[in-house]
Amino acid sequence: MEIDPSASNQPLPAQAESQVLSSDAASTPAQILMEDRLPTLVTMEAPAANHVAETPPAIDYGTADLAIVRPGKLSRHTSPIRVIANLNTTLPMQTEITLFGEDGRVLASKMLWSKPYNDPINGNLITDIEFSLPGMAETGRLELKAFDSNSRVWALNSVYLILLSSGITDRNYAAEDQERILLQLPFPDQRQIDSSPIFISGLVRTDSDVPLTIWLIDAVGNIVGEGQASVVLSPNSPYGQFVGEIPYQVASSTPVVMTFGMQEGRIPGFTYIKTIEFTLQPANN
Repeated sequence: MEIDPSASNQPLPAQAESQVLSSDAASTPAQILMEDRLPTLVTMEAPAANHVAETPPAIDYGTADLAIVRPGKLSRHTSPIRVIANLNTTLPMQTEITLFGEDGRVLASKMLWSKPYNDPINGNLITDIEFSLPGMAETGRLELKAFDSNSRVWALNSVYLILLSSGITDRNYAAEDQERILLQLPFPDQRQIDSSPIFISGLVRTDSDVPLTIWLIDAVGNIVGEGQASVVLSPNSPYGQFVGEIPYQVASSTPVVMTFGMQEGRIPGFTYIKTIEFTLQPANN
């Protein structure tokens, strides 16, 4: 049987055409039903990346004005103790070295002058401190305190030690040479202050929330203003914040040293003192 190619172009008979149309119509509901049953594509947003807490940048406090090179904190020492310190100045300064026992009694003390040069590695003050104990061992604190030309405290630093009557000395060679008080207000380079009370704030390296004691001391040793700054410790951080107000009263332009005193530990007394020079003007408020 031969197929005429032109037959595909011929119109379909009416009956055949109706069958095709009815077939298409019959398939339409099924197609719609299938489309209705197709699963809906849900677009999922990519989960946010896990937030990683950034470590705050380390704060550079600088070098302490009076750095204890040796002995390091919690060194175990028999007598004598070799003391090496560096005063961050080229001026010779009178320095008092005192060793306190755990109840605050003085075990040894001496006065000497620092050398007229700055040597952070080898120190510009070297001496030996001898002591004796009634028992085998106790906690002690070694304190170094330097005075300026007006006999005011210029700086104080200290370290806690384990004192031994006998045995083997075990030194910690980590120097106690970092600044511990960073003044932010008033600005350290401001120098002139003409408003009372003085609002004071800054950062402090400490594990104690004992308030800082602050004095304003003139050239002859008079205290023209004093007060305290509260210390707020930061969890899991070596840095705390201090804030306070210091009223003062002067009749004329008066150079002073703003003196910060820090207390830590069981042994009474200040463990760190920092001074900053300012000039006070009569308050205009």
